[in-house]
Amino acid sequence: MGTENKEEREKETMVDHLHQPSCMVVPVGSLFRPSITELAGYYLYRQLHGQLQPLDMALIQHHNIYREEPWEIWDSCRHSLASLAPFWSDPEHVYFFATWKNKSPTDKRKLRVNQRGGTWHGETGGTTTEILIHGTLNKGITW
Repeated sequence: MGTENKEEREKETMVDHLHQPSCMVVPVGSLFRPSITELAGYYLYRQLHGQLQPLDMALIQHHNIYREEPWEIWDSCRHSLASLAPFWSDPEHVYFFATWKNKSPTDKRKLRVNQRGGTWHGETGGTTTEILIHGTLNKGITW
């Protein structure tokens, strides 16, 4: 029984250590260029299940698109990623999580105007992509 408690303490210490900023080390030569499948199958899946690691959260932050203007989000993402500059391969693209709101409680259409009058537009026109997540084909993920 003493051995089990010692092993548990060691695991907890390792987990605590992994959550320290000093452990957010990116291997030399690594580039962050996620595919749609990786964005949904890894990052979005882990975000929805509360399993994002510190490096994941540094790469893809959560922003309120109804309070922040697009350029503020881009500037914020670029500023926070400055320490990961060699890893961040494309400064023109940033990735972030956002929660959509409907125009009204009974309306299925999404609100696309923020508090300051700015608007958000989709670039793909609502293309639906089939994505394999943990062995299950999920249909209806729209970008």
